[in-house]
Amino acid sequence: MGDQEQEIDPEKINILTMHRAKGLTADMVFLIGAEDEYIPGRQVGAEEWDARRLLYVSLTRAKHTLIVTQCQRRTGRQAYTGSGTGQRRQLSRFLRDYSIGAEYGIDYLNSLHQAIRVIPDISTPIEELHFCFLDLETTGLDPTRDRICEIALVKMKVQVKGEESREIFSTLVNPGCHIPQDASNIHGITDNDIKDAKQ
Repeated sequence: MGDQEQEIDPEKINILTMHRAKGLTADMVFLIGAEDEYIPGRQVGAEEWDARRLLYVSLTRAKHTLIVTQCQRRTGRQAYTGSGTGQRRQLSRFLRDYSIGAEYGIDYLNSLHQAIRVIPDISTPIEELHFCFLDLETTGLDPTRDRICEIALVKMKVQVKGEESREIFSTLVNPGCHIPQDASNIHGITDNDIKDAKQ
């Protein structure tokens, strides 16, 4: 992408740096990687204060929901970022004094299962409804360890007469690790398939 700025679209998910998010707001904001050595990096003195201010500005971009994520341990190529190579990661020191409790990522996602279900008005004719189906293929069956290697989404509108209309999105993802033969036997994706895919 180089120096080209991403165009902001209020109707879509926007992935931005904290600098780029200045002056913007969103209903929901995800702040990713809130760990020491990342936020702040290796800044000291006035630069560390600037990093704290930038984090505060980023946190206040959320109108309704703010989700902050942190890895307890980074593996693969990410294990070598920062000075604590391979060690347990710590929440950013800028955030440690806040009283909001942390949740394990998988537990939090599971808790959303009921919360995000949307039941349409039963008076809405079925031909006016759109359905979306998300399918993920992974390097194995353990959600705490294995990684995504393909993302597929189908948006479908049922037609009472004739065939339903479909929009299909699918992309391979490089998980940054070997895909075991057992997993390839299930979904047919091999290391060779994902070697040029984005991580």
